[in-house]
Amino acid sequence: MAANLSLSILKKVAQVKIIRYSSSIAGFKPRRSLLYVPGDENKKVQKASGLDADVVVLDCEDGVAQSKKFKSKVNDLMKNHTNQSPLKVICQTETPIGMMNLRGILEECLIPDKNLQFEAFVFGSDDFLASIGGTRTESAIELLFARQNFIMHVKGFGLQAIDMVYINFKDQEGLERQSSDGAKMGFTGKQIIHPAQIDVVNKAFAPTEERIDYAERLVKAFDAHQLTGKGAFAFEGNMIDMPTVLQAQNILNLAKAIA
Repeated sequence: MAANLSLSILKKVAQVKIIRYSSSIAGFKPRRSLLYVPGDENKKVQKASGLDADVVVLDCEDGVAQSKKFKSKVNDLMKNHTNQSPLKVICQTETPIGMMNLRGILEECLIPDKNLQFEAFVFGSDDFLASIGGTRTESAIELLFARQNFIMHVKGFGLQAIDMVYINFKDQEGLERQSSDGAKMGFTGKQIIHPAQIDVVNKAFAPTEERIDYAERLVKAFDAHQLTGKGAFAFEGNMIDMPTVLQAQNILNLAKAIA
């Protein structure tokens, strides 16, 4: 019985496509800050193009009045734009059923398609909370499991995971704290709703000079250690193995992509 169960599990595991973490792939484009701009307000759209946000989203849903939604979808800014091939896509998960089906959705998204290239998923926390009847708190403890589950699935399939919005755009300290927590959890970046949030978020999701310097020294020491033909080794008081080296390489790749 146990042997048959183990064999069944192994067969299922073998069917899952293994994909390397995005920051290790050549051409990785970091999406630290994802700024929403009302799609029907041309002045804000034009201004957004000169900001330092990594991604600008023309919001044709929540950021647009109900009476203007159709107009915003056919905005003049979209005219005369040829389709990019493949079209790079960022998806959103915002409901409990979406979270429950996230693995299946990701498996479908990563089926090779010459017209579409899925690169990131966004966690829609407000819609998710509304769906479960939850209450937003300053600590965001009510979303801890959902955020961790989201990261596990999205990063597990090699895509970028974009964290929730911090709605109090005047609270820079709270934004910095939540952004830092998100970066430590493994999120690639964060959704934002105001230009004043850009610098704080970009900084939180970028490696510090100290981390970059440490990563460079560690990778250099690892390369030298490989000549000895041994595995784990001591470096500046810590035991280093391959996962630690890979994390250091991720830091260097991210720093290079941001520069």
